[in-house]
Amino acid sequence: MEEGRTGAKPELSKVLADVTSMKGRQDSLDSQLKAMKRENEVLWREVAILREKHRKQQHIVNKVNSIGDFILYKSAVKITGHVYLML
Repeated sequence: MEEGRTGAKPELSKVLADVTSMKGRQDSLDSQLKAMKRENEVLWREVAILREKHRKQQHIVNKVNSIGDFILYKSAVKITGHVYLML
């Protein structure tokens, strides 16, 4: 019966070592996941900023196009004296 106990100690030690190893890997993965979450949040904030910049730039481009269309329309009327439908 004593032999059964001594045989169990190395097995128990192995299980304990395996659990400790798994805990270490889990802690490492938790740290990596938290870092990825922080990076993801930063990237989403950056995307929001870039979307707003794009929206403002698009608004400016649309205004410039409207002014250009108006100038072309006025010059066409001035040159020909006729109003043309410009598409």
